[in-house]
Amino acid sequence: MNAQPDPRVPAYLGRIVDSQGNPAGTCFQLRPSLLVTAYHVLDALGAVTEGDVVNVDPLSGGGAPFPAAVGATAPLHDLAVLKATASTLGASVPGAAPTDAMVPGEPVLVTGAAHVEDRYTYRFLDALGSWQGATTRDDAIPLGRLEAKAVMKGMSGAPVRRKADEGGGLGVAPGQKPPVA
Repeated sequence: MNAQPDPRVPAYLGRIVDSQGNPAGTCFQLRPSLLVTAYHVLDALGAVTEGDVVNVDPLSGGGAPFPAAVGATAPLHDLAVLKATASTLGASVPGAAPTDAMVPGEPVLVTGAAHVEDRYTYRFLDALGSWQGATTRDDAIPLGRLEAKAVMKGMSGAPVRRKADEGGGLGVAPGQKPPVA
């Protein structure tokens, strides 16, 4: 664990860690003690039932893991809400923007925990990309689309942020979901 938080990482970002302390995904704090992540991150940990507990630590480093309980899930939308009791992250997202208000081509940034396939470990990774527009999945679920080549496993659950103003979460990054069996 880093002695000091990395100032390049927003204080509202966290890592969801497994029982060995390895990063399993990313989350962000909407308001004190209320965190959002991707449902499939929790599913991979076997923690999708209300009340199940996972550990979270600051993505920037410099903080001990704290427990957060599953408060609500929306598997169809790949979203989950966690409620922290003991501690929280250092800040909350400064705001949010509706995905339908985004302009195609607008630069976006995803910052999250990353599983890079080399001999080093990386606490976080920034993935710069661009907003690509909208789609509807299964004729029922409106989604926004982004293109960011550096988004990888571990970044699932991170907010998609407008690069111009760092203005909070636009949506939850899909990261690299495990293959469907």
